[in-house]
Amino acid sequence: MPYGSDLESVRASWRRLVRRYHPDLHGTDLEKQRVATELVKGLNHAFEQLRRRLENGERNRIIIAAAAAQGGHEMSENDTENAFERVKIYLLDLDLEITDENEAEELVVVEDEENGIKNLVVDCEDPIVVLEQLIMPVPQHDAGTFVRRLLQIIRTLVHGAFALDEEGKRVFFRDTLQLANLDFNELEGSVRALSLAMAENAAELVAFAHG
Repeated sequence: MPYGSDLESVRASWRRLVRRYHPDLHGTDLEKQRVATELVKGLNHAFEQLRRRLENGERNRIIIAAAAAQGGHEMSENDTENAFERVKIYLLDLDLEITDENEAEELVVVEDEENGIKNLVVDCEDPIVVLEQLIMPVPQHDAGTFVRRLLQIIRTLVHGAFALDEEGKRVFFRDTLQLANLDFNELEGSVRALSLAMAENAAELVAFAHG
């Protein structure tokens, strides 16, 4: 596929390749069927990734164009009127996918599952921007030990913290930053801190969840 192909062109190529390599074309040859199955599985995965990126592409281009028209990264750091657009550009520059957006609330949801970012809410609530991601429910068994360990983990975090909701039933990662003076490096630091926290502690948290 040439660079810049649209979704319909990608879909047509995907269908053509799936038909060409489909396992059913190999009769009773089990080895060829196995190889073809893996190949088609890879084609389906690649198409799904491209589809999601291309479906978000037009929206992302609009966001980028809006910010570029106002100076992109050169925008005044104290220009809170344009802060939401600036935050979205920073998120895209971090290779995060914007999966949902509420423009009226100046809120977006982003993800990068490979790096532990799943449904991270980025909420611009002037004068701050709040980053919050649900991590897990609080285990019903031995909750005291879990909370004590969670507090120990918090001490190691570079930015942000794990926190409980008001009912004490769910664990979130949460960080707050000053919106008016927010720059790319500061937002990157918070996002990378979440990725690092998940990479270093996910296995232990999962063990708690499974008892």
